[in-house]
Amino acid sequence: MPEAIADRIKRIALHMLDGARGNPALLDDVSNILGWIGDLTEEQATVVIDTLSEVSDTDGVHSRCGILLYFSLFREQFPDLPPFNSANFKDRLRGELRTGESKFRTSLIWQMAGGAEDKPYPFEAIEPYLSSFVAGAYCDGAFFNLRRIFDVYVKEHADKLCGIMSGAVERVAEYIAADPQSRGWNVHDLREHLNLIAGNCGEDSVLDVVASMVAYKARIPGLDADLAWILGRHQSVRAQELRARL
Repeated sequence: MPEAIADRIKRIALHMLDGARGNPALLDDVSNILGWIGDLTEEQATVVIDTLSEVSDTDGVHSRCGILLYFSLFREQFPDLPPFNSANFKDRLRGELRTGESKFRTSLIWQMAGGAEDKPYPFEAIEPYLSSFVAGAYCDGAFFNLRRIFDVYVKEHADKLCGIMSGAVERVAEYIAADPQSRGWNVHDLREHLNLIAGNCGEDSVLDVVASMVAYKARIPGLDADLAWILGRHQSVRAQELRARL
């Protein structure tokens, strides 16, 4: 596209964004255009992300979060574009993954996991941010997509992911144990995370997770059986001691 036309589209889109403030439906529409503009300045990108935080529908949320991911993870990789400092966007991404609105946390992880495709973002790009996500509260749909990332990368990067997966297990267990009668269906999520750890992490990491889960066995249905199955794969003294606590 000729540079003059691209610049005109950018100016129009930013003007539309300003005029759509306070109107979530219009912001949803404008977000679809802004998601294709990759040469915003740091100030413009900040305004875009801030303003699009009012979006309402799923497409708008995905567009807004996709913009944050682009300027956090990929914008600096284009040397033909003007210089860009992504430090503030990286900090913002970590913060939103940890304590952001549920809809934004879910969208960010969904896109990092590959969205509707099966190919997640490159591991080197997303690994520094996964621990921020598991430091936050359990979020149902988001943790499913987190597990998609683990599924793809854990065999090659177990040394970096096992600790993060342990944190994820802790968040799921905390969530279920707070209200086990109404959250029993989340046990499947817990079990899938435990299986990933049991099948891919070293014995010390596995037994550390089992030890942390023993405290929840009285409040989470079926957890004692899951832990017994995991411990059955290990014959060390520590594994035997943990079996005695079930």
